[in-house]
Amino acid sequence: MNLLPDCVPCTLQKVIRLIRTKTGNESKVREGVEEFLRVMENPELWDKPPVTLATLIYRRIRPLIGTEDFLREEKRAQNAEAIALLERMKENFLSSEDPLRFTLLMATVGNIIDLGASPDYDLAATMENIMARGFARDDYPALAERLKAAKSLMLIADNAGEVVFDLFFLARVPVDRKIICVRETPFLNDATAADLEGLPYTDGLEVITPGSDTLGVNLEESSEDFRGLFACADLVIAKGQANLESLMGSAGREIFFATMIKCDPLARLFGVPRGSAVLLRRT
Repeated sequence: MNLLPDCVPCTLQKVIRLIRTKTGNESKVREGVEEFLRVMENPELWDKPPVTLATLIYRRIRPLIGTEDFLREEKRAQNAEAIALLERMKENFLSSEDPLRFTLLMATVGNIIDLGASPDYDLAATMENIMARGFARDDYPALAERLKAAKSLMLIADNAGEVVFDLFFLARVPVDRKIICVRETPFLNDATAADLEGLPYTDGLEVITPGSDTLGVNLEESSEDFRGLFACADLVIAKGQANLESLMGSAGREIFFATMIKCDPLARLFGVPRGSAVLLRRT
């Protein structure tokens, strides 16, 4: 998926909100906007995924915002909110016709916990709505078929809070080797290895990072170790829009993308309403 005109003002608004939230300094906000405009002078960006623009501008504004994980406490609160909601939903999980499908749908709905794309999210209301409706695009039958022979699964995670549901899902996947990939460095409420500390359902789980600071996954910039695991895993599930944008059509392998649709361009691309949950198989 290449950068679209709609993506430009969306990314700029995220930059403004990030710098303003982090610094409260309007001079730095203006500097960030100026950096954004300079980055946009490169015409080659139109042939790259939207997350390429986001990665480039994030690197340019890092001196303005620093590298501190300034949303650490918010992410802890998101994890706690997710754990509490998960406890309330366990009875529904136990009585569901397909518990694994149920947990994957829950994990996909958890993707609404996104301070970049949906800062005013309502997790409980969205969970109730989507669990009643199901996936708007549903390739779960293909995933279930792959699981019959799979011995390893890599899940590329997205956000804190959401990752609680990811861990609950992974704990129930019947494979021998389970790998979860989290962000290398803090960015908004994206999940890092530190955000997994103290969470349930982590026994026997391998925790890795892509080995780079890109938003989404850029295989060219990822570490050799990550690329090896990514290529060899029997199943790969990528969570969230950034991972979808960066890997769809360029991964060189089958991937199942599980995400909430949080923008109009992706809603149009997949023919679903904005606010839907989708599970998409792409090769």
